[in-house]
Amino acid sequence: MEFEQFLRNEPELLKQYRLKHFASMKTARMPDTRYGLSIRLQPPIDFTRIEPSEAQGEFTASKQQGVEVHVQPSPDMLKPFLDDSWIRNPHYVTHLNQAFTNHTVFIQVEGTIAEPIVLHTLIKGVPFIQRICIHAKTGSSATIFLEKNSVGMRSGYTADIIQILTEPGSTIRCVTAQHVQRGVAVIQQRMSQSMKESSVEWIDLCLGGAYVRSEVNTTLLGEGASARDTILFLAADTQLYDLYTESRHVAPRTFSQILTKGVVNHRAKVLSRGLIRIEENAYGSDGYEKQDTLLLSDEAEADAIPNLEIHNHDVKCSHGSTVGQVDKEKLFYLMSRGLSRKEAERTIVEGYFTPVLEYLGDARKHVEKQLLERLRA
Repeated sequence: MEFEQFLRNEPELLKQYRLKHFASMKTARMPDTRYGLSIRLQPPIDFTRIEPSEAQGEFTASKQQGVEVHVQPSPDMLKPFLDDSWIRNPHYVTHLNQAFTNHTVFIQVEGTIAEPIVLHTLIKGVPFIQRICIHAKTGSSATIFLEKNSVGMRSGYTADIIQILTEPGSTIRCVTAQHVQRGVAVIQQRMSQSMKESSVEWIDLCLGGAYVRSEVNTTLLGEGASARDTILFLAADTQLYDLYTESRHVAPRTFSQILTKGVVNHRAKVLSRGLIRIEENAYGSDGYEKQDTLLLSDEAEADAIPNLEIHNHDVKCSHGSTVGQVDKEKLFYLMSRGLSRKEAERTIVEGYFTPVLEYLGDARKHVEKQLLERLRA
Protein backbone atom coordinates (compact mmCIF):
# COMPACT_ATOMS: atom_id res chain seq x y z
CA MET A 1 0.00 0.00 0.00
CA GLU A 2 1.29 3.47 -0.89
CA PHE A 3 1.91 5.68 2.14
CA GLU A 4 -0.39 8.42 0.80
CA GLN A 5 -3.25 5.91 0.55
CA PHE A 6 -2.46 4.67 4.06
CA LEU A 7 -2.96 8.24 5.36
CA ARG A 8 -6.13 8.95 3.40
CA ASN A 9 -8.48 9.18 6.43
CA GLU A 10 -5.96 10.40 8.98
CA PRO A 11 -6.67 13.60 11.00
CA GLU A 12 -4.24 16.38 10.17
CA LEU A 13 -2.28 16.28 13.48
CA LEU A 14 -1.63 12.54 13.20
CA LYS A 15 -0.96 12.80 9.47
CA GLN A 16 1.81 15.35 10.03
CA TYR A 17 3.24 13.25 12.86
CA ARG A 18 3.41 10.18 10.63
CA LEU A 19 4.89 12.13 7.72
CA LYS A 20 7.67 13.45 9.98
CA HIS A 21 8.69 9.94 11.01
CA PHE A 22 8.31 8.62 7.47
CA ALA A 23 10.76 11.27 6.31
CA SER A 24 13.16 10.35 9.15
CA MET A 25 13.27 6.75 7.92
CA LYS A 26 15.32 7.90 4.92
CA THR A 27 18.32 8.95 7.00
CA ALA A 28 17.94 6.97 10.26
CA ARG A 29 20.45 4.29 11.20
CA MET A 30 19.40 0.67 11.46
CA PRO A 31 19.16 -0.83 14.99
CA ASP A 32 22.40 -2.30 16.26
CA THR A 33 22.82 -6.03 15.70
CA ARG A 34 26.48 -6.35 16.73
CA TYR A 35 27.75 -5.55 20.22
CA GLY A 36 31.50 -5.66 20.66
CA LEU A 37 33.52 -8.22 18.71
CA SER A 38 31.63 -11.42 19.39
CA ILE A 39 27.94 -10.68 20.15
CA ARG A 40 25.64 -10.58 17.14
CA LEU A 41 21.85 -10.93 16.90
CA GLN A 42 20.79 -10.65 13.29
CA PRO A 43 17.02 -10.22 12.72
CA PRO A 44 15.51 -12.74 10.27
CA ILE A 45 13.80 -9.90 8.39
CA ASP A 46 14.68 -6.95 6.18
CA PHE A 47 13.05 -3.96 7.89
CA THR A 48 13.28 -1.87 4.71
CA ARG A 49 10.80 -4.23 3.00
CA ILE A 50 8.01 -3.59 5.53
CA GLU A 51 5.16 -1.62 3.95
CA PRO A 52 2.20 0.21 5.53
CA SER A 53 -0.86 -1.98 5.82
CA GLU A 54 -4.35 -2.06 7.30
CA ALA A 55 -4.52 -3.82 10.68
CA GLN A 56 -5.60 -7.44 10.75
CA GLY A 57 -6.51 -8.65 14.20
CA GLU A 58 -8.86 -8.53 17.15
CA PHE A 59 -8.61 -6.42 20.31
CA THR A 60 -10.70 -6.79 23.45
CA ALA A 61 -10.69 -4.91 26.76
CA SER A 62 -12.50 -5.53 30.02
CA LYS A 63 -14.91 -2.83 31.19
CA GLN A 64 -14.19 -1.07 34.47
CA GLN A 65 -15.73 1.96 36.13
CA GLY A 66 -13.18 4.77 36.09
CA VAL A 67 -11.45 3.44 32.97
CA GLU A 68 -11.95 4.78 29.45
CA VAL A 69 -10.78 2.64 26.54
CA HIS A 70 -10.87 4.14 23.04
CA VAL A 71 -9.85 2.29 19.86
CA GLN A 72 -8.62 4.66 17.12
CA PRO A 73 -8.85 7.65 19.52
CA SER A 74 -9.04 11.33 18.66
CA PRO A 75 -5.89 13.43 18.12
CA ASP A 76 -6.59 15.38 21.35
CA MET A 77 -6.33 12.17 23.38
CA LEU A 78 -3.02 11.24 21.74
CA LYS A 79 -1.42 14.69 21.71
CA PRO A 80 0.53 14.29 25.02
CA PHE A 81 2.09 11.09 23.61
CA LEU A 82 3.33 12.56 20.32
CA ASP A 83 6.07 14.76 21.73
CA ASP A 84 9.62 14.01 20.57
CA SER A 85 10.74 13.59 24.21
CA TRP A 86 9.24 10.08 24.16
CA ILE A 87 11.68 8.86 21.51
CA ARG A 88 14.78 7.54 23.27
CA ASN A 89 16.17 5.26 20.51
CA PRO A 90 15.56 7.03 17.18
CA HIS A 91 16.69 4.24 14.85
CA TYR A 92 15.01 3.21 11.60
CA VAL A 93 12.57 0.76 13.22
CA THR A 94 11.43 3.35 15.78
CA HIS A 95 10.47 5.74 12.98
CA LEU A 96 8.90 2.90 10.97
CA ASN A 97 6.65 1.95 13.88
CA GLN A 98 5.60 5.55 14.47
CA ALA A 99 4.81 6.07 10.78
CA PHE A 100 3.11 2.74 10.06
CA THR A 101 1.09 2.17 13.27
CA ASN A 102 -2.18 0.57 12.16
CA HIS A 103 -3.96 -0.04 15.48
CA THR A 104 -4.13 2.55 18.26
CA VAL A 105 -5.71 2.33 21.71
CA PHE A 106 -6.03 5.09 24.32
CA ILE A 107 -6.71 4.24 27.98
CA GLN A 108 -7.45 6.81 30.67
CA VAL A 109 -7.50 5.84 34.34
CA GLU A 110 -9.19 7.88 37.09
CA GLY A 111 -9.42 6.87 40.75
CA THR A 112 -8.38 3.55 42.25
CA ILE A 113 -9.26 0.60 40.01
CA ALA A 114 -9.56 -2.52 42.18
CA GLU A 115 -9.77 -5.18 39.45
CA PRO A 116 -7.11 -5.56 36.73
CA ILE A 117 -7.82 -4.08 33.31
CA VAL A 118 -7.47 -7.04 30.95
CA LEU A 119 -6.48 -6.43 27.31
CA HIS A 120 -6.04 -9.06 24.62
CA THR A 121 -4.63 -8.67 21.12
CA LEU A 122 -4.98 -11.51 18.59
CA ILE A 123 -2.96 -10.90 15.43
CA LYS A 124 -4.33 -12.46 12.25
CA GLY A 125 -2.13 -10.77 9.66
CA VAL A 126 1.15 -8.88 9.43
CA PRO A 127 2.50 -6.30 9.64
CA PHE A 128 0.51 -5.51 12.79
CA ILE A 129 1.83 -2.42 14.57
CA GLN A 130 -0.07 -1.47 17.71
CA ARG A 131 0.22 1.63 19.89
CA ILE A 132 -1.33 1.67 23.38
CA CYS A 133 -1.30 5.02 25.23
CA ILE A 134 -2.13 4.94 28.95
CA HIS A 135 -2.84 8.17 30.83
CA ALA A 136 -3.09 7.88 34.62
CA LYS A 137 -4.77 10.93 36.12
CA THR A 138 -3.59 12.47 39.41
CA GLY A 139 -3.84 10.07 42.35
CA SER A 140 -5.14 7.16 40.27
CA SER A 141 -3.93 3.54 40.34
CA ALA A 142 -4.49 0.44 38.20
CA THR A 143 -3.01 -2.84 37.06
CA ILE A 144 -3.17 -3.65 33.35
CA PHE A 145 -2.76 -7.14 31.88
CA LEU A 146 -2.00 -7.29 28.16
CA GLU A 147 -1.72 -10.63 26.34
CA LYS A 148 -0.56 -10.76 22.72
CA ASN A 149 -1.08 -13.84 20.55
CA SER A 150 -1.06 -14.62 16.85
CA VAL A 151 -2.73 -17.18 14.61
CA GLY A 152 -1.86 -18.59 11.20
CA MET A 153 1.52 -16.87 10.79
CA ARG A 154 4.80 -18.55 9.92
CA SER A 155 6.72 -15.34 9.26
CA GLY A 156 6.33 -11.58 9.15
CA TYR A 157 6.59 -8.58 11.45
CA THR A 158 4.68 -7.22 14.41
CA ALA A 159 5.37 -4.44 16.90
CA ASP A 160 3.76 -2.90 19.92
CA ILE A 161 4.42 0.53 21.36
CA ILE A 162 3.15 1.11 24.90
CA GLN A 163 3.38 4.59 26.42
CA ILE A 164 2.44 5.38 30.01
CA LEU A 165 2.06 8.89 31.40
CA THR A 166 1.57 9.06 35.17
CA GLU A 167 0.41 12.33 36.70
CA PRO A 168 1.44 13.22 40.30
CA GLY A 169 0.67 10.55 42.88
CA SER A 170 -0.57 7.95 40.39
CA THR A 171 0.51 4.31 40.00
CA ILE A 172 0.36 2.03 36.98
CA ARG A 173 1.46 -1.61 36.85
CA CYS A 174 1.59 -2.96 33.29
CA VAL A 175 1.95 -6.73 32.85
CA THR A 176 2.46 -8.04 29.31
CA ALA A 177 2.75 -11.58 27.97
CA GLN A 178 3.87 -12.12 24.38
CA HIS A 179 3.05 -15.49 22.73
CA VAL A 180 3.52 -14.62 19.06
CA GLN A 181 4.27 -17.60 16.82
CA ARG A 182 7.88 -18.69 16.41
CA GLY A 183 8.40 -17.50 12.82
CA VAL A 184 7.56 -13.83 13.48
CA ALA A 185 9.93 -10.93 14.19
CA VAL A 186 8.71 -8.92 17.19
CA ILE A 187 9.59 -5.37 18.26
CA GLN A 188 8.46 -4.24 21.73
CA GLN A 189 8.87 -0.60 22.69
CA ARG A 190 7.76 0.47 26.18
CA MET A 191 8.07 4.07 27.31
CA SER A 192 6.95 5.87 30.45
CA GLN A 193 7.13 9.39 31.84
CA SER A 194 6.49 9.75 35.56
CA MET A 195 5.62 12.96 37.38
CA LYS A 196 6.04 13.82 41.07
CA GLU A 197 5.54 10.92 43.52
CA SER A 198 4.10 8.69 40.78
CA SER A 199 5.24 5.20 39.83
CA VAL A 200 5.30 2.80 36.90
CA GLU A 201 6.00 -0.91 37.06
CA TRP A 202 6.66 -2.89 33.90
CA ILE A 203 6.46 -6.69 34.03
CA ASP A 204 7.24 -8.13 30.60
CA LEU A 205 7.04 -11.85 29.81
CA CYS A 206 8.79 -12.77 26.52
CA LEU A 207 7.88 -16.23 25.24
CA GLY A 208 7.22 -16.18 21.49
CA GLY A 209 8.70 -14.90 18.25
CA ALA A 210 11.69 -15.94 16.18
CA TYR A 211 13.42 -12.65 16.96
CA VAL A 212 12.43 -10.25 19.75
CA ARG A 213 13.88 -6.81 20.28
CA SER A 214 12.48 -5.33 23.48
CA GLU A 215 13.20 -1.75 24.58
CA VAL A 216 11.92 -0.45 27.92
CA ASN A 217 12.61 3.23 28.58
CA THR A 218 11.48 4.87 31.81
CA THR A 219 11.95 8.58 32.47
CA LEU A 220 11.53 9.90 36.02
CA LEU A 221 10.59 13.55 35.55
CA GLY A 222 9.13 14.44 38.96
CA GLU A 223 10.69 14.42 42.42
CA GLY A 224 10.04 11.15 44.24
CA ALA A 225 8.96 9.27 41.11
CA SER A 226 9.83 5.58 40.82
CA ALA A 227 10.06 2.83 38.20
CA ARG A 228 10.46 -0.94 38.43
CA ASP A 229 11.21 -2.96 35.30
CA THR A 230 11.02 -6.76 35.43
CA ILE A 231 11.75 -8.67 32.21
CA LEU A 232 11.22 -12.44 32.31
CA PHE A 233 11.93 -14.72 29.36
CA LEU A 234 12.06 -18.32 28.16
CA ALA A 235 14.05 -18.74 24.94
CA ALA A 236 14.36 -22.11 23.14
CA ASP A 237 15.16 -23.69 19.77
CA THR A 238 16.81 -20.91 17.69
CA GLN A 239 15.04 -17.88 19.18
CA LEU A 240 16.96 -14.61 19.40
CA TYR A 241 16.13 -12.13 22.18
CA ASP A 242 17.71 -8.67 22.33
CA LEU A 243 16.47 -7.10 25.58
CA TYR A 244 17.23 -3.50 26.56
CA THR A 245 16.11 -1.60 29.66
CA GLU A 246 16.87 2.02 30.50
CA SER A 247 15.94 4.11 33.54
CA ARG A 248 16.64 7.81 33.29
CA HIS A 249 16.60 9.85 36.51
CA VAL A 250 15.91 13.50 35.74
CA ALA A 251 14.45 14.72 39.06
CA PRO A 252 15.77 14.49 42.65
CA ARG A 253 15.10 11.57 45.00
CA THR A 254 13.86 9.21 42.29
CA PHE A 255 14.11 5.41 42.42
CA SER A 256 14.52 2.73 39.77
CA GLN A 257 15.02 -1.02 39.79
CA ILE A 258 15.75 -3.19 36.75
CA LEU A 259 15.61 -6.99 36.84
CA THR A 260 16.10 -9.19 33.78
CA LYS A 261 15.78 -12.90 34.48
CA GLY A 262 15.29 -15.90 32.22
CA VAL A 263 16.19 -19.29 30.83
CA VAL A 264 17.86 -20.20 27.52
CA ASN A 265 17.68 -23.68 25.97
CA HIS A 266 18.77 -25.50 22.80
CA ARG A 267 20.54 -23.09 20.39
CA ALA A 268 18.72 -19.94 21.46
CA LYS A 269 20.62 -16.73 22.11
CA VAL A 270 19.76 -13.89 24.53
CA LEU A 271 21.42 -10.55 25.08
CA SER A 272 20.41 -8.44 28.08
CA ARG A 273 21.50 -4.79 27.97
CA GLY A 274 20.72 -2.27 30.68
CA LEU A 275 21.37 1.35 31.53
CA ILE A 276 20.70 3.49 34.59
CA ARG A 277 21.36 7.14 33.84
CA ILE A 278 21.47 9.71 36.64
CA GLU A 279 21.19 13.26 35.33
CA GLU A 280 22.96 16.24 36.89
CA ASN A 281 20.01 17.49 38.96
CA ALA A 282 18.84 14.07 40.18
CA TYR A 283 20.53 14.22 43.60
CA GLY A 284 19.43 11.73 46.25
CA SER A 285 18.37 9.17 43.63
CA ASP A 286 18.72 5.39 43.89
CA GLY A 287 19.12 2.95 41.00
CA TYR A 288 19.76 -0.81 40.89
CA GLU A 289 20.15 -3.20 37.97
CA LYS A 290 20.39 -7.02 37.99
CA GLN A 291 20.60 -9.50 35.10
CA ASP A 292 20.37 -13.27 35.68
CA THR A 293 20.30 -16.05 33.08
CA LEU A 294 20.16 -19.83 33.39
CA LEU A 295 21.47 -22.01 30.52
CA LEU A 296 19.93 -25.45 29.92
CA SER A 297 22.07 -26.41 26.93
CA ASP A 298 25.75 -26.33 25.99
CA GLU A 299 24.74 -24.67 22.72
CA ALA A 300 22.63 -21.94 24.33
CA GLU A 301 24.18 -18.48 24.61
CA ALA A 302 23.52 -15.58 26.97
CA ASP A 303 25.32 -12.27 27.38
CA ALA A 304 24.78 -9.36 29.73
CA ILE A 305 25.90 -5.74 29.29
CA PRO A 306 24.97 -3.57 32.30
CA ASN A 307 25.81 0.15 32.25
CA LEU A 308 25.71 3.08 34.64
CA GLU A 309 25.95 6.76 33.66
CA ILE A 310 26.15 8.95 36.75
CA HIS A 311 26.27 12.75 36.51
CA ASN A 312 25.54 13.49 40.17
CA HIS A 313 27.53 11.77 42.91
CA ASP A 314 24.99 12.30 45.70
CA VAL A 315 23.24 9.07 44.66
CA LYS A 316 23.20 5.30 45.20
CA CYS A 317 23.62 3.19 42.08
CA SER A 318 24.81 -0.38 41.45
CA HIS A 319 24.47 -3.34 39.11
CA GLY A 320 25.22 -7.05 38.85
CA SER A 321 24.84 -9.95 36.42
CA THR A 322 25.13 -13.75 36.44
CA VAL A 323 25.05 -16.42 33.74
CA GLY A 324 25.06 -20.02 34.96
CA GLN A 325 24.15 -23.57 34.07
CA VAL A 326 21.82 -26.06 35.73
CA ASP A 327 23.30 -27.54 38.91
CA LYS A 328 24.14 -31.12 37.90
CA GLU A 329 23.83 -32.40 41.46
CA LYS A 330 20.28 -31.02 41.73
CA LEU A 331 19.46 -32.53 38.35
CA PHE A 332 20.85 -35.92 39.37
CA TYR A 333 18.95 -35.85 42.67
CA LEU A 334 15.61 -35.08 41.01
CA MET A 335 16.15 -37.78 38.39
CA SER A 336 17.04 -40.27 41.12
CA ARG A 337 13.62 -39.54 42.63
CA GLY A 338 11.91 -40.78 39.49
CA LEU A 339 11.67 -37.65 37.33
CA SER A 340 12.72 -37.67 33.70
CA ARG A 341 15.46 -35.24 32.68
CA LYS A 342 12.87 -32.92 31.12
CA GLU A 343 10.70 -33.01 34.24
CA ALA A 344 13.73 -32.40 36.46
CA GLU A 345 14.82 -29.41 34.39
CA ARG A 346 11.30 -28.01 34.47
CA THR A 347 11.22 -28.30 38.27
CA ILE A 348 14.55 -26.47 38.55
CA VAL A 349 13.34 -23.72 36.22
CA GLU A 350 10.15 -23.26 38.24
CA GLY A 351 12.26 -22.85 41.37
CA TYR A 352 14.56 -20.45 39.54
CA PHE A 353 11.67 -18.05 38.86
CA THR A 354 10.04 -18.41 42.31
CA PRO A 355 11.99 -15.59 44.09
CA VAL A 356 10.93 -12.99 41.53
CA LEU A 357 7.34 -14.28 41.36
CA GLU A 358 6.97 -13.86 45.12
CA TYR A 359 7.17 -10.08 45.00
CA LEU A 360 4.84 -9.57 42.02
CA GLY A 361 1.79 -9.34 44.29
CA ASP A 362 -1.53 -9.45 42.43
CA ALA A 363 0.34 -10.01 39.14
CA ARG A 364 1.92 -13.27 40.32
CA LYS A 365 -1.00 -15.53 39.42
CA HIS A 366 -1.18 -14.16 35.89
CA VAL A 367 2.58 -14.34 35.21
CA GLU A 368 3.03 -17.75 36.84
CA LYS A 369 0.21 -19.22 34.73
CA GLN A 370 1.85 -18.01 31.51
CA LEU A 371 5.27 -19.38 32.52
CA LEU A 372 3.97 -22.79 33.52
CA GLU A 373 1.97 -23.17 30.33
CA ARG A 374 5.09 -22.45 28.26
CA LEU A 375 7.27 -24.81 30.35
CA ARG A 376 4.79 -27.65 29.90
CA ALA A 377 4.32 -27.10 26.17
